[in-house]
Amino acid sequence: MGSPSVLLVDDGELNDVRALLAQMGAEFVHHRGGQIPETVEPPRDLFVATSRRALLVESWPVDASPTKIAVVTEDSNTLRNLLRRNGFHLLIRRPVHPYALRLVLLRALYSGKERRLNPRLPIGHPVRYRTGLRSKQAWMADLSVRGCRLLLDDSPQAGSRLTLLVPSGLTDGRSLTLRGKVLRVNAAGNQSGGVRYAAAIHFEKLSLSAKRRIFQILNDRVHGPVALPEPLPQVETDEPEPMDTSTDEHLHPLGGPASPEDRRKHDRVAYEQEIPIHGDEAESVLIGRDLSMGGMRIESHPDLSVDDTIELALYGEAGDDPFVVKAQVVRRDVGTSLGLAFIDLDPGVATRLDRLVSHLPAIEPLQDGESDAMGSIVSRILHHES
Repeated sequence: MGSPSVLLVDDGELNDVRALLAQMGAEFVHHRGGQIPETVEPPRDLFVATSRRALLVESWPVDASPTKIAVVTEDSNTLRNLLRRNGFHLLIRRPVHPYALRLVLLRALYSGKERRLNPRLPIGHPVRYRTGLRSKQAWMADLSVRGCRLLLDDSPQAGSRLTLLVPSGLTDGRSLTLRGKVLRVNAAGNQSGGVRYAAAIHFEKLSLSAKRRIFQILNDRVHGPVALPEPLPQVETDEPEPMDTSTDEHLHPLGGPASPEDRRKHDRVAYEQEIPIHGDEAESVLIGRDLSMGGMRIESHPDLSVDDTIELALYGEAGDDPFVVKAQVVRRDVGTSLGLAFIDLDPGVATRLDRLVSHLPAIEPLQDGESDAMGSIVSRILHHES
């Protein structure tokens, strides 16, 4: 039985998430309480779990890449650090606005479709990387436009950043420098008397030129890894699962009734129709950072440019209706974010905004560090003027 699009694991606390997934028409598996197996296979697109069940991801292959969301009622620095080390993307604190929760799930599922359009291909080529002043050699096992998997003799720290030097022999005749973040590290067997590690690397702040050159490498390697003067070391304990590189817009039906034993283990909800997730709606979802009375920072958006004006619905406390603000794109920050400045705030909106600024965010991004997650807010673009 193939992996589902979504995996939901809890002890009965995530019924609202289950209901939202069913409303969206998403194909999902739901493990609950005593029905939860000791190990689970990673889903294709999205993993949602309570903090108690989040560590199920520790048994997954290093190149498993679903969006990971933890839903908690209480949290701590220890918990957040643990989630970061295990590659979780978002922390959702209860209580949370129900529509904000829906928007986050919607965006995660849509991003899952995008990931399938960016397959990871085998490479098998020596590269060099640097975490400080010293340069070291590694093997690039595979590559996608979002990241790569490295085989190393030394174990970098999960969450640390490195600089990767891709040699000219693998590119278009010019070496390529990439910066990335270590998402996860696994021990991957004993090679030549030393422990070899497998590290999942997520590329950060890619320029358009770098993306094009990565695409060129992928195009050149689509029929397999390059020939090497010596064989690539075998890593038996970290063999990647075959990837679905299909661009089919429909989910594959699961086919065949589940056995009574299978039904006791989990609930699987499958729909044969296309998931009713429209790209326009998902693309309107933004997670803002650094929220203040003056504005906020948002992720880069393909339709937004400096001087554009937008109307945003901000989703704050669980019991409150969203409120609308008008903002202008005032700058493009270094990297992939945009700076927004709020304009024409009326007193009532300003009061609600001030309350949001002073509260701990209900939805906190985990992949960019503690400081970058401050003042996070889920919003949706309602109107856009270029």
